[in-house]
Amino acid sequence: GINAEYGRSYVDGLPNVQEEFALVKRLIEDSTHTQERQSVHEMICEFGSGIAGLFSRRLIKITFILHAVILPVHFGYYGFMLWFPEYLESQNKGEGIIRPPEYTYVEAFYVSLASLPTNIFTILLSDRIGHTRLLSASLLLSACSVFLLWEFNGPSWTVLISCLFNAVTAPVFCMLDTIIPALYPPDSRGTAFGYHTAFIRVVSMCATWIFSMFIDSSPTVPILLTAVLLILSAVISLKVPPISSSSH
Repeated sequence: GINAEYGRSYVDGLPNVQEEFALVKRLIEDSTHTQERQSVHEMICEFGSGIAGLFSRRLIKITFILHAVILPVHFGYYGFMLWFPEYLESQNKGEGIIRPPEYTYVEAFYVSLASLPTNIFTILLSDRIGHTRLLSASLLLSACSVFLLWEFNGPSWTVLISCLFNAVTAPVFCMLDTIIPALYPPDSRGTAFGYHTAFIRVVSMCATWIFSMFIDSSPTVPILLTAVLLILSAVISLKVPPISSSSH
């Protein structure tokens, strides 16, 4: 009857509904994949455009000056902080001096703590002294502290020299963290800070690899290399444009 005929028509129509549902599902999935590919492509293009903007005509001078400051100071700092403890440890083993394991952790604690006073000093007086002046002065003091190794190179001076070097170098990183974003326009600050941070990581890895070659050799080369790099960075930092307190 009518109900049986209606039932057959309903059943015959089911495959068409299922095919239409599958077609709509495929269209939605294809659209989602297309949007994902477009979003990834847009992110890559935006990232590349941001990096390229740091080397545009209006920003390339600032970028190169910061490169010239960042490369020597981070190369010298990270290289020295790797080489110095390892060198003294090898010297102690050669002289038959065995330090207890907990001594290493105590030394690392004191070295880290030594930067706290200079960090507070930097926060309080950086605007009064000037960021560029404080950066250059800290770099010169760091270079001078390295030369103390020629006068005081015994095991008992390890912690003191490491603490002194870390303390006078701490304002350098505070100033760079302030200067790098402040020198760029607001729409480029995030990209600039991320780019220079990545550049620092690459420099630090190269420094640790190269300075590791000097652990079993004479200390003259790493000491002179670190001092020269820090002095070079101090001289170049004088070219960094001044920033106003309203920029950060």
